[in-house]
Amino acid sequence: FHCVAGPEEDEVKLLRHMGLSPLLDSALAGYGATIMCYGQTGSGKTHTLFGKAEEAATAGGDEADGLGRLRTGLVAQSLQYIYATMQKYPGIKYTARVTCLEIHNEQIYDLLDDGVLVAIERGLRPKQHNLPVRWDANRGFHVQNLRSVECEDVSSALHVMWRALLARRVGAH
Repeated sequence: FHCVAGPEEDEVKLLRHMGLSPLLDSALAGYGATIMCYGQTGSGKTHTLFGKAEEAATAGGDEADGLGRLRTGLVAQSLQYIYATMQKYPGIKYTARVTCLEIHNEQIYDLLDDGVLVAIERGLRPKQHNLPVRWDANRGFHVQNLRSVECEDVSSALHVMWRALLARRVGAH
């Protein structure tokens, strides 16, 4: 690991300290990149990635409040960095797509599945389906049928992430 950060650590400094900028630059150059948090229940994985947005999502907060809180996590900081970097190079055509999956009890769930989001909006318990991991020579390993949403700017990407947060499986700790 690179560091142990305390609760007083600023997210922007943490992003820089963790070396995420070079990782994001590599992603913009066409290489695969992943930001992942791993740990036991209640250890702060979701808070690290999404800031205080999870509090708003699980408490039934409105989207405006959730989006404001979402801007504090590493995902939002990374998205802001990526879109700002893309704007620096107007001669290069970038296409940004957002996918969001959750691995829970060794099952893979698409957090952007429209059926799940409609069920949540209606106050129903959504039925999520385990998605298989596949391999092919062109794509390498990938999650079959994982929804991908094209996002023109940071705001639309954050909106997609907010919707994904609403679909998470949340257990008590």
